[in-house]
Amino acid sequence: MNVATNSGSSPCAHICINNNRIKLCNNKSFLYMKDKAEFQIELDNSTNQKYLANITVNGTSIGPGLILRPGEHTFLDRYTNNKHKFSFSTYEVNRHRKYLGSDNGVVEINFHPQDFNNETSWISPLEFSDTTINYSTKDTENPNTSSTAIINYSSATLDAALASKGSKSKQKLEEGSGTFSIWSSKTVTYKILPESQKEVSIGEIRSYCTECGRRSKKGWKFCPSCGTKA
Repeated sequence: MNVATNSGSSPCAHICINNNRIKLCNNKSFLYMKDKAEFQIELDNSTNQKYLANITVNGTSIGPGLILRPGEHTFLDRYTNNKHKFSFSTYEVNRHRKYLGSDNGVVEINFHPQDFNNETSWISPLEFSDTTINYSTKDTENPNTSSTAIINYSSATLDAALASKGSKSKQKLEEGSGTFSIWSSKTVTYKILPESQKEVSIGEIRSYCTECGRRSKKGWKFCPSCGTKA
């Protein structure tokens, strides 16, 4: 378990691949992911109290809530009601269909603070086993999430997104205990979209010599390989 040294005001969550955070698209809550990619939910409780993280995927609960102990920073790679990893999948749908499921590809994390008055509680919450290994994070340039499917108008079909069950996870969870407010103090929502729907910026478009095929760099007037005018 990684323990944070700075006390934050509230817990936070991110979507990761190989424990590296996926960049959000235009600083919004959606990102892009390849078909059949397995992902993790990074959970960071840098506060001095327990929180219960209740998570839904595609609008459906992944199982019992997960207790985050004070200072706990970890990566959840599996459903809590089975041992399958989180996975992202795409499938083709006729683009003229009006309804595809607004919750498809949506990952939502609700954080419930510890209730010291014992007024409310949750049934059979879980927590990470002490043998669970956690890792530090780095931002990556992978993106994927949102709440509606995007239509590709150049085709008769569109890529619809759906979070699904992946391979078996080795991550261990065990039954925990505690009382937590029925009201969440913070909600984090992400929408995962197919990478095929990612908009390409001008800066990502590469230029090549029309004669020899060598990649051209900005400012070149002639190709250094064959001398063709850029």
